[in-house]
Amino acid sequence: MKRVFKLGLIGVIILSIITTGYIVYDLDNIFRVVIEKKGTEYLQLPVRVEKVKVNILKGHVEVNSLEISNPPEYQTPYFTKVERMDITMDLSSTLTNHIMIKEISIQNPTIILESNLQNSNFLEVIKNLQARVSQANSDTKEANLPSQPARYIELNQLKLENLAIKTKLGVVEANMDIKEVSLNNVSQMGKKTKTPELLLSVFESIYSDIIKENITKPNLDVDKTLDNIKGFFEDSFGKK
Repeated sequence: MKRVFKLGLIGVIILSIITTGYIVYDLDNIFRVVIEKKGTEYLQLPVRVEKVKVNILKGHVEVNSLEISNPPEYQTPYFTKVERMDITMDLSSTLTNHIMIKEISIQNPTIILESNLQNSNFLEVIKNLQARVSQANSDTKEANLPSQPARYIELNQLKLENLAIKTKLGVVEANMDIKEVSLNNVSQMGKKTKTPELLLSVFESIYSDIIKENITKPNLDVDKTLDNIKGFFEDSFGKK
């Protein structure tokens, strides 16, 4: 059955090449642009990707050097950086209304958790996604479109390897390193989860199951904290 499916997919690819001349040839760049555009739209923050490699026949997407900017009111240079992300899908599911993502594996991610007395950049990102999901649901209801089979996404496993969490609270900075963590069934089985909802589930899971679980175990970065204290006094009272 898989052989028949792959042969059919190859036929579709060949037909695409004949009819468009470039759609498959430039598939890596198309995916990169879509990730940047949709990521920026959903997170309401600039998203940049250096390179994407797509293997259609294996249902695999490799994303290299992904960066999510910080909300404007925060000072650290970025919110999240990912060295590499591998997305593995059930290939046959992409032709159905139920897209099955077997695993998202994120290697060497860095999260800068910057907090103040009222809020944090991570919670701001979650609020942005919640607003986007709410808006999407509202637009669907207002459109009053004819009933159609719902297309949804299911993510079986989210794996993070060599996660670095850098925390900043005022002038105090600390670091946490987590070798590996896996989150299963990030999206509930059978739930009609669209892309913004899946992203929201991913970020909420990382915050509740990883950040909050480890936030009491940071290693104080003494040098950076002292530099911040020095910078604070220089900004407040001037250099001497």
